[in-house]
Amino acid sequence: MIFKVFAAIAALGVMLAADARAQTLILEPSATELGPGDTFTLKVSLNTGSLPIAGFSVYFNMAGTDASGSFIVQSETLSPDWIFLGGGPTLPEAIPDTGLSQDYGYTATPTLEDLPASTDLWLFTLQLQLGLALAPGNYTIRTTTDSGFYYDLQSEGVQVYLPSSAIAVTVVPEPSTLFLALTSAGIIVFLRRKVGSDVKFGRKC
Repeated sequence: MIFKVFAAIAALGVMLAADARAQTLILEPSATELGPGDTFTLKVSLNTGSLPIAGFSVYFNMAGTDASGSFIVQSETLSPDWIFLGGGPTLPEAIPDTGLSQDYGYTATPTLEDLPASTDLWLFTLQLQLGLALAPGNYTIRTTTDSGFYYDLQSEGVQVYLPSSAIAVTVVPEPSTLFLALTSAGIIVFLRRKVGSDVKFGRKC
C-alpha cells in the first residue's frame, strides 16, 4: 500500500513537471519600434498547458539593459477573470533594469475556483510610456522567473514558476533629431567637398 502511494506521488510529480514545461507566458506588444515619449500596450496571456489556473503573480525587469527608468508603466487593465488580492500595483512606475518590478498579479479568480485550461488565457494588459530622454537603441522587457502561477486551488493548490518570456523594443531617434543629424551630416559633406574643390583649383577660402 505504501509503495502504491509513493508511486502515485511520483507519477503526479512527473505530470506536474510536464505540464509546467508546457506552460508559456505570451507577451504581445502593440508596437516594437518607438520613439522617446511614445506609448504602447503590452498584452500578457498564458498558455496553461493542461492545467486549470486559479491565480498568478507576474514580475518584470529590463533584462539588465540600461533603460534608466524610462519604460514607465502608466496603467494596468486586469482581465475580468481575475481580482487583485490586497490591491494592485502603485502606478506610474518604471520597470527596473534588474531585480523585480511590482507584482502585476497577486490575483485569484473572484470565486476562488479554477479556470479551465487554455492555450491563450488573457491575464492583463499594461500601458507603457517611454521617457523623453531615452537613448536610441535596443531594449528587452522580460518576465522574471519569480513569476508564479497557481492551479487546483480547490484542493491544496500547486505553484509553478515559468522560464522568462521577453520582447525586444527598438527605440529610434525623434524625426526632428534625425533630420537635424542628417542635415548636419549633409552640411559637413558639402563643406568638405567645397574645400577640396577650392584647393584643387588653387582658390583659398
